[in-house]
Amino acid sequence: MRLALLLGGLVLAASASAERLLFTPIGGKLRSDRIRSEVFFEGFKSASRYAWIGTGVGDSFDVEIAEQRIRGGRSRSTFDFSYNYIVPFPDYAPGISFGVMDAADQTEFGISAYGVVTWRYNQFDPWNDETPLELSIGAGTGRFRGIFVNTRIPFSNELRLLVEHDSRAITAGFELIPLRNLRAVWMVRGDQTLAGLGYSVAF
Repeated sequence: MRLALLLGGLVLAASASAERLLFTPIGGKLRSDRIRSEVFFEGFKSASRYAWIGTGVGDSFDVEIAEQRIRGGRSRSTFDFSYNYIVPFPDYAPGISFGVMDAADQTEFGISAYGVVTWRYNQFDPWNDETPLELSIGAGTGRFRGIFVNTRIPFSNELRLLVEHDSRAITAGFELIPLRNLRAVWMVRGDQTLAGLGYSVAF
């Protein structure tokens, strides 16, 4: 069964702490008791689509199956994995992760190894006190070509600004959390305008 059908059956992406902001990784950990699925799409029919489904494995590892189709090209499936050395401790210590994206060498950028450090800072205003500000800096090979950065800035507990630079392109957009474990995203990446949905489920 195609990955897209599986993603559709799970209803799409996570709002909980993840090891990827949009397209770039963060120093966090997927929960091992949940499955997270996510899809970003440029449009319908022959437009671009990016999709993932993943979970935590034990206390330190994450794995995601990924699918990518770029503007009418064929769908390419691969997998990503990461090792989380430590999760972020807000205001005190960063999270640190190492991993590989496109481990099957199927996408345009090929196998991309990385290391990333993520800081989280608690917010104390009534409208965003449940959502820390997040900043990540990392370095890698392949798609990253050196340094990459990303940040999540909460305007409220339900609305966040997302910005990242993977050393090739800036991606910027908004994340809306209408329900627990459900998120919607809208972003601009180069000449692409993408929307996405996400959900995580316990098992």
